[in-house]
Amino acid sequence: MVVGDEVHASLIKALGMLGFGRQRVLRVPTDGQGRMRADAFPALAGPAIVCLRAGNVNTGAFDPATAIIAQARQAGAWVHVDGAFGLWAAAPARAHLMAGYADADSWATDAHKWA
Repeated sequence: MVVGDEVHASLIKALGMLGFGRQRVLRVPTDGQGRMRADAFPALAGPAIVCLRAGNVNTGAFDPATAIIAQARQAGAWVHVDGAFGLWAAAPARAHLMAGYADADSWATDAHKWA
């Protein structure tokens, strides 16, 4: 599992509950807004899941999906989007924030975050 350094604790907990363990997580450095740094994304070998964030819980920032998904695809990795806060940005006024995210394999969102 490849995540940004500011990954939400629920993802780590879910990995443990699913039997993957919490130690099999590779954390990628983030910038000052909590976005995963595409320039620090590791070379992947073997099966991997890359979890992007559409909406950092602290800043609202989006990971650079276009660049990271391209790198993940080259390695054959599955790409999941944690969109609890940000997938709502697909609404017309904020759609530009979603550039590249349509290429992910799966998404999750949480409707109560925008209530």
